[in-house]
Amino acid sequence: MLLKDLEVGINGREEEPFEFVAFDNASAQNNSLQLKIDAWLFPFMNVFGLLGKIDGSAPMDILLDGNDALDHLDIDCSSLPPNALCPVLQDKTVTLPIDAPFSGNTYGIGTILAGGWNNWFIAIPISFTYADMDGTNTEGYAITVTPRGGKTFNMDRYGNISLFGGGNYLDADLTVSGQVSTPEGQLVIDYTLDQKNKDEWNIVVGGNWDINKRWSLAAEYNGFIGSREAVIVSFVGRF
Repeated sequence: MLLKDLEVGINGREEEPFEFVAFDNASAQNNSLQLKIDAWLFPFMNVFGLLGKIDGSAPMDILLDGNDALDHLDIDCSSLPPNALCPVLQDKTVTLPIDAPFSGNTYGIGTILAGGWNNWFIAIPISFTYADMDGTNTEGYAITVTPRGGKTFNMDRYGNISLFGGGNYLDADLTVSGQVSTPEGQLVIDYTLDQKNKDEWNIVVGGNWDINKRWSLAAEYNGFIGSREAVIVSFVGRF
């Protein structure tokens, strides 16, 4: 994850942009359960809506330059008696590990453009998903485009199996806010920042089993290149 637009408030002060607070080892992990309703408007175009729940966390380390923090707080460690924050911050880089949890609802829309010939096919799903987190200022969105191509094999009474490969484009932005403090509670940091995925493309491989005209099972793996990966499994019923 790439981090941007960092704002920090120390010991109850109003949040504002800071250069002396940095973040390291940032990532985002989530699990999502979604309900999808779709229809084919044309033989080459499917449209759908999504409603779901998401749970996850955004672990990272806060790296705080102690001397700059003291200057911001207008604390002079040469005066007597010394402020209690001086031994905590002076000439030190303070590392505060945090794990910002999030959960909420997801809403999305999208389309699938598809075509085929002689059991070969191409499909391009495009979707936009918005996540509204419960009880926090955290929110985010994701845009995905996943061009796939492959071949369908007829298995007679066992249905059809389609194998495919392609790529996955992801543009995801998550705004995270929270609070972290030292174990003694001497230093309390309120923060807000944006997280964006570092690599937009990876490779997709997978398959789909049309058990019959009503039921199907699909699985795919996203990864191989870049710094992110995903496993997607779906069970589909049509009526």
